[in-house]
Amino acid sequence: MRMLGGSGCLFRANKFANMDVVSIQSDSTSSEMVVDADEPGCIAMIPFAEIYSSPRISIWCEQLGLRGCTSYDLDSGENFCEPADRAAVCAELQAGECRFLGCSNPCTVFSLAQGFTKYKRDPAVVHREWEEGMLHLRFSMMCIELQIAASRFFFFEHPLGALSWQQDCVRRISDRSDVHFAEFDQCSYGLVCPRGKPIR
Repeated sequence: MRMLGGSGCLFRANKFANMDVVSIQSDSTSSEMVVDADEPGCIAMIPFAEIYSSPRISIWCEQLGLRGCTSYDLDSGENFCEPADRAAVCAELQAGECRFLGCSNPCTVFSLAQGFTKYKRDPAVVHREWEEGMLHLRFSMMCIELQIAASRFFFFEHPLGALSWQQDCVRRISDRSDVHFAEFDQCSYGLVCPRGKPIR
């Protein structure tokens, strides 16, 4: 049963380039990639990219020696509301420049908390925000499908209770036999509220 709180993560990982990807965890402050300790140098052979994120996980990967890391976000000049920017990233993914892709598009409109207040707001504004949110969600899934088609790897992270998990474009990915779903409490990986107390 999926409950409000915590985080959900879809990922596709495998044994490749002499490296065992045992688990992927992602939250707002940290990520962890557990690799085969017998092959400490092999991680440098696998580029990593993240979309809808300022450089965060990519910086951590570079500190491990992972070359070719990049980030696509407003902070780096990409606006995924623009078709040209979406097309440019898809072209790079199709060119095989990204071995492992991290996707965490904004989850704001998919939050259950939105349902408590949207009836008080202008329906036209609510609809416009939903359509924009769906545009970004579909684009994330399109990028993931490019990764899968090329036998490459990805993770997608959203809050566990988010409505995004119910959307057809996400279910089409999550229902695949080679895609896995992980559920975890982010406090287990150091997430705290502004007062310093652990939160899910």
